[in-house]
Formats: sequence, structure tokens, C-alpha cells
Amino acid sequence: MKNIIILGSKGALGKALTNYLKDNNKIFLDSKFNINNLLSLEFISKNNINCVINCIGSISDIDLFFNSNFILPYIISEKLSTIDAYLKNKILFIHISTIAVNAPYMKYNFKSLPLMNLNKLKIKYNKYEFSKTCGEVVIRKNLIGLENISTIILQPSNIIFDNSFFLK
Repeated sequence: MKNIIILGSKGALGKALTNYLKDNNKIFLDSKFNINNLLSLEFISKNNINCVINCIGSISDIDLFFNSNFILPYIISEKLSTIDAYLKNKILFIHISTIAVNAPYMKYNFKSLPLMNLNKLKIKYNKYEFSKTCGEVVIRKNLIGLENISTIILQPSNIIFDNSFFLK
């Protein structure tokens, strides 16, 4: 049995994941606890958390793309990075993204992209894909090389729009 925090537990993905994992694991949901409390060193240590899964994200409300797909992953990864050195047990952070993340930048080096002058480039993307890309960039920046937190970014292919670049 693992002790798992699920963020985004009110959404379709979070609900499905909770239902799938609840019988064999102890699940802590952001619908029952404040996210800041869930991600605190005290809560993670006290509840012997093994895994944090971030399902937070908006796929249909364009007004929420930036906040849910970029700002919240930044806050979550920043919070986890500040407690890493104090953790007594290793934990796994899983971030659910989308396969569309690589689509806007297929012919560019992803690692060097933030240093490039985007105003001079004609890069096709939609706002969802771009917001998810930004979220991944900050997660990689904040969580790379930590001692006690391993990170996995999943890019499932089932979140695709008709205007997604890689479909053309």
C-alpha cells in the first residue's frame, strides 16, 4: 500500500485515477485538504507520502490554461523543491501533461528554446499546447537533480485538438 497525494482530484482524470488507486492505496485529495498543507514537509513526513500525482490542468477553458497548466505546476514544483533536502524518504512526483507539448517545437532544440528570441520565429502552437509546454519547462527547472524527489512527466496522447500542429 502506498500513500499518494492526488492534485486535481475534482477533474475527470483525477476522479478516474482516484477510483483506480483507492482500493489498494491510501489517497489524500486536494478536494479534502489545502494544496499548501498537502505539499508541506510536515504533512508529507507525517503521512509517509510515497507519491504526488498532479492531474491539475484545463483542456477546455482557455481562460484557465495559463493558471492551471503553467502557474500551478510552477507553484507545486517550487514547493516540492524547497522541502527536498529535508525529506527522510524518497517520493515520486508524477505530472500529467500532453503529447502536444513537443508539437510546437519539433524542429527546435527544446532545451535551448527559452533562450531563443521567439519574436523572430514563426512557431505554430495553440494556447493549450503552449501553456502545457511552459508548465513542463518550470517543472524540469525546479525539480531536476533533486536528492529525494524523482520526477516523471507523462505525455498521454488522448488530449489532442483538431488544430494541434503535429496532426498536420
